[in-house]
Amino acid sequence: MSFDLTLARGRADLYPGRPVTLRGWKPEIDATPWTTVRAEHSLSDSGFTTRISLEWRSPNSAPESDAS
Repeated sequence: MSFDLTLARGRADLYPGRPVTLRGWKPEIDATPWTTVRAEHSLSDSGFTTRISLEWRSPNSAPESDAS
């Protein structure tokens, strides 16, 4: 499973390999353990944004970061 997301506010602490937890989506998405596989940070006239690509990760992986 994979999930792509553009954050309205950039998160410089998100990088490939970083586990994350999503909140505010369907219960199935929120309950899924995710790992960042790509993080693209942008700075423009609109501000700082981050686009991340996530993939399902094993529940026995490292601790999580909150990307909500």
